[in-house]
Amino acid sequence: MTPTETVRRYIELLDAGAEPRAIAPLLHPDIEQRELPNALSPTGQVRGRDGMLKGVAAGKALLAEQRYVIEHIIEAGSQVVVEMTWTGVLALDAGPLAKGTRLECHICTVIELRDGMVYRQRNYDCYAPFVAPEEET
Repeated sequence: MTPTETVRRYIELLDAGAEPRAIAPLLHPDIEQRELPNALSPTGQVRGRDGMLKGVAAGKALLAEQRYVIEHIIEAGSQVVVEMTWTGVLALDAGPLAKGTRLECHICTVIELRDGMVYRQRNYDCYAPFVAPEEET
């Protein structure tokens, strides 16, 4: 697979709500994902492979639904830059956010591949204002 094909497959699996074991083969053993500060993670965070797979499992439990829509994708050597929109609906209360809250995030992610797997990932996440269930029209 080309770097773009690998990244598209990775995002398709996330979009489909795949189990962590289905995503694991696309992640390099030495992967590092860096999430820059944003509305849900004010200090940002860095995760390795185990942390990413635990995050996938936690997301499946936390979300009633989610969707990733790729807007643009650009390949440059072993790096792929993706602009996408993520939406999700909470399946349960999460801190100050009530069950049913709709989340929307505009994401730019830079993914570097090594040995045909995702090796480095930097996420620049920009969340839209959260919409509580009672605010929907």
